[in-house]
Amino acid sequence: MKPLKLVVLALLLAIYLTPTTSATVDDAVKYSIMPGSGTSTQKILVWVRCDPLIEVGGGYLYIFWDDILIIKQVTPTVTGGHYYGWDTTITPPTTNNYKGKHTILLWIEYPDGTVKTRTWQYTVTDGLPPVEWWKNLPQELLNQIRGLKGDKGDRGDAGPQGPAGPAGVRGAQGNPGAVGAAGTRGPQGDPGENASPVELWPTLLLSNAVTLVISVALSWWIRRRAS
Repeated sequence: MKPLKLVVLALLLAIYLTPTTSATVDDAVKYSIMPGSGTSTQKILVWVRCDPLIEVGGGYLYIFWDDILIIKQVTPTVTGGHYYGWDTTITPPTTNNYKGKHTILLWIEYPDGTVKTRTWQYTVTDGLPPVEWWKNLPQELLNQIRGLKGDKGDRGDAGPQGPAGPAGVRGAQGNPGAVGAAGTRGPQGDPGENASPVELWPTLLLSNAVTLVISVALSWWIRRRAS
């Protein structure tokens, strides 16, 4: 094979194998991921366009990061129906942003229940290694990374007392207690002295006077009725 043909073939093969930040599986769903790789805190633009772009019924776009749902968006409402196009930004979730390769899954759901999926392999270029990497380290190395256990610190001062809480609901009134037994009867007192006749005169005079007045009034009333 001639050298020129080898150069052309090598260029074509290099172009074919070079990854890009956009992909199209078919004409129904076009998407782009920008950038195609980045740090563990990199903001990532997800661009999606469907064909047809406008449908009568509404649908959804789900974005997964390593099977973790991070975004759910509905189709925007436009004149004529619903717009099946999205421009959204995602960030690797802190629970799964270790250094290495990750899968971004786009899941487009149509009104009739049809689902179209697209995937992109995203590479985190820095950050901590995955959890499995730590599990495989020798214990001696883990001890060196962790260091010696520090001394227990002094106990801090107690904080200020918080405000008293609201008064509780008053409880139900209890049942009345049993009536106590009657006490013993006390001793009878000494009899008093008899009153003298002089002390009884005012009382007798007043009683006779009242009786006389009543008798006179009654006689006068009877005579008046008879006349």
